[in-house]
Amino acid sequence: MKTIACLFAALVITACKADPPPAPPPAPPSKPATTYTCMIQVSPKVDGPFEGHAEGPKEDKVLEAAWAAACAKLPAADLADCKNEKKFSVSKFGGSAAAGGPVTFSQTVHLERIPPLFEAREKSTDKDAACKAALESACKQAGSPGDCLAGGKFEKKGFGTTTETGSLAF
Repeated sequence: MKTIACLFAALVITACKADPPPAPPPAPPSKPATTYTCMIQVSPKVDGPFEGHAEGPKEDKVLEAAWAAACAKLPAADLADCKNEKKFSVSKFGGSAAAGGPVTFSQTVHLERIPPLFEAREKSTDKDAACKAALESACKQAGSPGDCLAGGKFEKKGFGTTTETGSLAF
């Protein structure tokens, strides 16, 4: 009987032990965070446009002369690339007229230099900081660290911002 009493006492003591430790406190609530992405494109300012015009009785000769007139206005270093469509955007305008006599053709060739474009995207929780960082990054790519727009040798070709709101735990 003593054995049964001991077993009963052991069960009562085990059942009466202290409660388990309390659960950890819940995590603090998360705050919505806004992230701004700023995109800026910069490009060096370029000279031009360059335009040539010609008139005459033979359409193919007139176009050739208009090209020659436009190319002649380019700086000497660019003459070899005059018809390179990767370096110059080309527009051609023309027409013909025959006012009671022979047909006269007219052609204009318009060349605009295609400058390199440098683009950067930066993110921040502060919109102005994101845009400043994007500008500095694009200018650095262009070989002009800092704010390359301030010096007047570069121009902004593209700009945009996006906003994301999500959760960020603090």
